[in-house]
Amino acid sequence: MNHSKQWIKLGVAALAISSFALMGCEESTGSKNKAPEIVSITASSTSISQAAETILVAVVTDADGDTIEYSWSAPKGTFSSTDNDTVTWTSPEVVEIITIELEVNDGINISKSTIDIGVDVYVPVVQPYYMGAEACSGCHSTTYAAWQETNHADAASAIL
Repeated sequence: MNHSKQWIKLGVAALAISSFALMGCEESTGSKNKAPEIVSITASSTSISQAAETILVAVVTDADGDTIEYSWSAPKGTFSSTDNDTVTWTSPEVVEIITIELEVNDGINISKSTIDIGVDVYVPVVQPYYMGAEACSGCHSTTYAAWQETNHADAASAIL
């Protein structure tokens, strides 16, 4: 009985070793298909009015040269089409930020990315959204100068 258990253990070990060897061969030959990469999603405007349109453009690459299928979706609003790299999205009659999702598929792998569109809500294009008061001073110099004279200008330093 002990010899049987030893042979079984040896058989399992041999199977495990050969499985690892095969996986290593597959990766080294480069036959594994790579997922498509969504390089960027841009909008003609990320802040629009209710019932207005914005054009969404996706830049997608696929290292294997596979054909890419596009699928755009959003919880609200409508698309001119949902299966192209460039689509027009019409916003709903609500005031909120809508997250639009793009899913790309190369027949084997799927990649996803999102973009936020503000409907009657400002969505800054620059990330991070808040870059410090000085960044605002260029466009809002009068307000910035008045704010500098208040206790609010030094509020963060009191916490730190």
